Amino acid sequence: MIDNRKTFLLACLLFLSGVSVWGQKAFGSMSLGLEVGTTGVGVDLALPLATDHLVLRGGFMAPSLSIPYSTTVSSGRVNALLDEVNSQLALSGIDEGIYTRFSDVRLDASTVVNFSSARLLLEYYPFRKSSFHLVAGAYFGMGDYLLSVDVRSDEQFLSDLNSARAELDAINAKYADVPGYQAVAFPEPVFNIDGKTYGIGESGGRAVFDASLAVAKVRPYFGLGFGRSVPNGRFGFQFEIGAWYHRRPYLVSDYAKSSFDPDAPGLSYDSTLLDYFVIYPNVSLRLTYKIF
Repeated sequence: MIDNRKTFLLACLLFLSGVSVWGQKAFGSMSLGLEVGTTGVGVDLALPLATDHLVLRGGFMAPSLSIPYSTTVSSGRVNALLDEVNSQLALSGIDEGIYTRFSDVRLDASTVVNFSSARLLLEYYPFRKSSFHLVAGAYFGMGDYLLSVDVRSDEQFLSDLNSARAELDAINAKYADVPGYQAVAFPEPVFNIDGKTYGIGESGGRAVFDASLAVAKVRPYFGLGFGRSVPNGRFGFQFEIGAWYHRRPYLVSDYAKSSFDPDAPGLSYDSTLLDYFVIYPNVSLRLTYKIF
């Protein structure tokens, strides 16, 4: 019994000694990193885990990036739809029509990419004398949406749109009591994306549309890079490429219709468009500073 107790005590001492040595190695150094890349601007801390082959890195990325832009869109498709309405009226024996025609539309848009996230990554350095390493871990999104888009037309477009609506409303009202006449629906500017039909709103004398892209908040990440998170000297640099996986995204918009209309006029996009946007790439540069 005494020998067993001595053996057990010796084993405990050896275990505690090993834990102490591991703790000294694991927390014997720490570095601070400042990063700029396609996932934003961020700051993190890195420390080796028992061996120089493994480094744990964790930190935060900056919240958002706003990208304003403007473009001009041809109104040829809209005017063609008005011609189709006039053709329907003519077939009904009506010699009136919609005479308003749209000029090209100026669109002012703003895209906001939300990079607000925390991350926890593990780096593996397979070669002692090389800074090449593999990275695995996850990003944890802090915002509700990864990307939000806000689009505003010029005032002329909404003015022309209301004029065309008024012309058709007047024709429908005028011939409402004529036997056999069926009211013609106005071809409202709507478009189809990913199996849903979206319309537009009105604000400040302009046609408006807002939508956001929602993705998973937990985003597994894998990448590879060169340079050490815990540099041998006081300062160091890192280059990294990789991608996180956020699953298939989906659109959220107040302008979504209750049902999908495959025959809706306007722009139509392949319903599988978002199937290919399941990852987000990361290309980054980091400046590292060894604290101790």
